[in-house]
Amino acid sequence: MYCSKCGRQNPDGQRFCQYCGAPLAAPAGREFPDRRTPGKKVKKQSFRMKPVYWILIAEIALAAVGIFFGIRLLGERFSARRVVEVYAQALEERDWGTAYDCLNMEGETGLSREEYIAAQEAAAPVQIEQSTVSEVSDAASDYWREVSRQMGITWEESAQDDSVEMEIRSLVNGDMQSRTVTVIPVGKKWFFFDEWKIVPYNMYGEEVEIRIPKNASLIMNGTELDTSALEHAGENSEDSGYDSYILPHVFYGGYQIQILQEGMETWSRLVEYSGGSSDFDFSDVYLMPTQETVDTLLGQYGEISQAYFTAAMSGESFQTLEAYFTREALEEGSIENEFDEVRENTYSSSEGNGCLAVEISAMEGRAVSPEEYYDARPGDVVLDITGTVTTTNVYGSSGPRETSEETRWQACFRREDNAWKLLAM
Repeated sequence: MYCSKCGRQNPDGQRFCQYCGAPLAAPAGREFPDRRTPGKKVKKQSFRMKPVYWILIAEIALAAVGIFFGIRLLGERFSARRVVEVYAQALEERDWGTAYDCLNMEGETGLSREEYIAAQEAAAPVQIEQSTVSEVSDAASDYWREVSRQMGITWEESAQDDSVEMEIRSLVNGDMQSRTVTVIPVGKKWFFFDEWKIVPYNMYGEEVEIRIPKNASLIMNGTELDTSALEHAGENSEDSGYDSYILPHVFYGGYQIQILQEGMETWSRLVEYSGGSSDFDFSDVYLMPTQETVDTLLGQYGEISQAYFTAAMSGESFQTLEAYFTREALEEGSIENEFDEVRENTYSSSEGNGCLAVEISAMEGRAVSPEEYYDARPGDVVLDITGTVTTTNVYGSSGPRETSEETRWQACFRREDNAWKLLAM
């Protein structure tokens, strides 16, 4: 007998389809007996689910449980607390790249991952261990907000209702210390989970002034500072001896500073920057010349002195010597006045006496700090010179008389118009 519903064949005498359970039509002229016969118990038919369906249901249930706990575990992995824990562990292990990745550095600071790593690696080593992280209560959070406001720190993003304050307690160089960080959501992970980042308060300085000697360049942690792209801090006068610039943002940390200038020895120092206004003030740095520069300037001084005395003995004007001297020396006028005095004391045939010649020989020189010279400034080169000064004089009818004397004096050179010029003889 075929089922009118599913079309499958059933044994004769069946009242219901054994495949789909639909009633089967009775053959013509025959009626099915009643399901119940008086005095006889009939067993009820029940629907039995095949084992494959039970297995499927079990798998679905297990998958649902797995998804539930997976979401829960992932939620904990991407939680605000977990980000701070990763940050604290990175500080312990000095894993500066991971520490930077925990910070919310998106914005206009311009501070890069490489700058952060370099600043932390150059800083003095700090032993951090046994770090623990806990969420700050609302009362404590309000307290730290008020303290920050009194210190002039604005909360901006961290003032949002969905920000979280976390406290990190660590053993720092043997002393237990604590700090509070603010964590904010900055986006979504896989469309379900908040991505949390630490607000980098008190981790960098803003509008940092830096001063370097004129004609010098500055290297910070191996990178030369591009001063052409920086804003000048006030007026950089020619007389100041240094240039002043504004760095928009600088990470707190260590900076291996090098100041370079052509012909000068490199000046180096490690600067620990933590927000101090004068940490990058190098206006009082006096660079010392290399030995090659000393030898070059000593030879140059010999040529200038020879031209100086030759012009004076021959009665020439001081204007023929102006190219050897700085603008400051020319404006001050003492060099020209001294030249005029030398020229006035030269030999005069009408008077029958005076100086016939001046010669400087056996010159030796060494560099001394410009700090020892009354009118020098950073970037100048001061030479302490010794030599033999031989003068030939005529006094009346006695004829020329030559005298020699060991003499010591100082000469100051300054870089001007890409050339070394004398500030004073």
